[in-house]
Amino acid sequence: MRKGRTPSRDEDRRQKMVLSITAISVTLVSIPNVAVVLNEWKAVKFGHITIGK
Repeated sequence: MRKGRTPSRDEDRRQKMVLSITAISVTLVSIPNVAVVLNEWKAVKFGHITIGK
């Protein structure tokens, strides 16, 4: 184990990868949820987009 407080290059790379995966996951979950909320509030009509009218 390293004596310094700075993480090793591999640990830094691993943490950045985990952060990237987490950010992508949150984005993929939040976009549909925002669409559902906006549709329920009648702010945007997604029926025309999804149904094709």
